[in-house]
Amino acid sequence: MFRKLPSNSKTLLSDLVASENPIAMLREKFSYSSSKEDIELRGLLRELIDEGYINILSWADNLPYYLEINNSARTYDEREAEYERQQMNSVTNTSTNFYGTASNVQLQQNTVNSSQNMIISNELDYEKILEVFEQILSNISEFNLSSEDAQQLEDTVNEAIPTVNAKKNIPFIKNTLAIIKDILIRTTSSLAASGILYMLSNLEV
Repeated sequence: MFRKLPSNSKTLLSDLVASENPIAMLREKFSYSSSKEDIELRGLLRELIDEGYINILSWADNLPYYLEINNSARTYDEREAEYERQQMNSVTNTSTNFYGTASNVQLQQNTVNSSQNMIISNELDYEKILEVFEQILSNISEFNLSSEDAQQLEDTVNEAIPTVNAKKNIPFIKNTLAIIKDILIRTTSSLAASGILYMLSNLEV
């Protein structure tokens, strides 16, 4: 079973694999090491031996004299990369929380290396929206709105008309339609307002 090495052990292993003369490199490291560093270096070598990456077959003057580098050391980076991929793919329990409104969201759980396609249509029926706006402006006096709400409704529609004609800024248009709905819902028993609300509901936005 693969076990990731600590960063310091991995660095030493990489240095040994890359070196043309690992023993000379180790002896040089020991020669420049303080007492504390000497102890740490020996601990790292012991870990690499225990994990099966190297074998120190003989010592001289308490220093490595003959060292053997196993194939597992040369393939360490590859196996570590594969281990990381497996760890990422082994997540089998995902909890997703949404706070507020979420739209155009597609979730996929408990699958590995799979994909899904989701087609999101952002097109609006601009002609129908303009038709609704025309009906609003033509019948605004019949909606039984307060003067403040009637003025807000008229201003909102007039502000949005150029954007709808230009067929751009979809979020702005959708927000405008939501404002219009909110105003018309506040009206008191108006058949004209009910008709506009019905038209808005058919826009599917």
